[in-house]
Amino acid sequence: MERPGLERLLQPYTEANFLAKHWPDKPLVVHGSPQRLSELTQLPELQTPSALLNVCRGVSVTAILPDRRDESHCVEVSPEVAAEMYKAGIGLSVGAAERFIPALKVWVEHLSLDLGLPKTTWARCIVYVSPAETGAPPHFDTNANFSLQLRGKKTWRIAPNNSVNYPTERHVIFDEPSAKLREQCHSALPTELPANTENIELQPGSLLFVPRGCWHTTTSQEETLSLNFTFSQQSWAILAAHALLKRLHRQELWRRTPNLRADSPADISQHLQEATQLLEALRADLNDMHPKDLLETARTCTRMFRIKSGALLSQEGGTWVAQLPDGTRVAIETPEVFQQAFAATAVWPNWFTAQEIIATLRVASFTEVDLFLLLSRLVDAGVLESRDV
Repeated sequence: MERPGLERLLQPYTEANFLAKHWPDKPLVVHGSPQRLSELTQLPELQTPSALLNVCRGVSVTAILPDRRDESHCVEVSPEVAAEMYKAGIGLSVGAAERFIPALKVWVEHLSLDLGLPKTTWARCIVYVSPAETGAPPHFDTNANFSLQLRGKKTWRIAPNNSVNYPTERHVIFDEPSAKLREQCHSALPTELPANTENIELQPGSLLFVPRGCWHTTTSQEETLSLNFTFSQQSWAILAAHALLKRLHRQELWRRTPNLRADSPADISQHLQEATQLLEALRADLNDMHPKDLLETARTCTRMFRIKSGALLSQEGGTWVAQLPDGTRVAIETPEVFQQAFAATAVWPNWFTAQEIIATLRVASFTEVDLFLLLSRLVDAGVLESRDV
């Protein structure tokens, strides 16, 4: 059997042509018999919706609510409830499916290597189960997606993004863009798909590469099941932030907790003076950084976390409370956007990465760096321990 990876997934198209002509920003569709990828198309867990839900026992399934026809408007339910909702015409998705379909894990790992992605990339499989006449509205994602059609026919409409290159936020066409996204746009975002939209019908065995930022919408003419290999798109900014954070945390100056109380003009003056000194130190650090620092961040280590033995993280009356191994209890101020991430962290049974926590969430309104910083705070508080691998 051929090695799982990009060459195998794209056949009869070649990996070399894809990397030269399409990756990372030009779509590609490859049609072919499902038999060409039989190790994926014939996986028992992906034959029917019920087969998929049967292996999801103990994990939540995402039910995509029909009122806005967008996968970000959803609820997390048990597999049993998901089965009933699917019968009622509601689409489902199962994230990070490689957790309980082991054959997918090696594909995710090999594809990440073949694409030359940093080790900090959030790579996972998402399985979509769609009833007839359902779909997703026009939107673009911040991820690169390879969608393999397994069952039924699905129509995709895709179009280039003429408003923003390499967006760091997802956007649905009828929603107001966030302030951050507007800052990245070089022209106004449209309110309908461009005239040069391309229609693509995927049949069982078809593969579609949808780049980050590419406008797309989908409609299932019949019941469909598809497998997505999805990869976050790390930026140089993210790599630089990781490398700089690692460097600054070596220094006592940067590990201090800021006191930003401003009870008098003298307080404000002192804060500005301290910030000025820090910026001067930062310039010196940046001058000392080597290009290899960024590349090593991408290629070498990943920070992993786990709850310390004897520690406990729980929610009490809307507040997250950490019980340390010595019995000390500490209330942790948690922004609303991190509530679900904290819930996943509290029950994770072993070592995890920030990407794995995000993979359990349907929509994350924060970046991996945001979560990394929050998890690092929990390490400092004595709730978590960490290691680099």
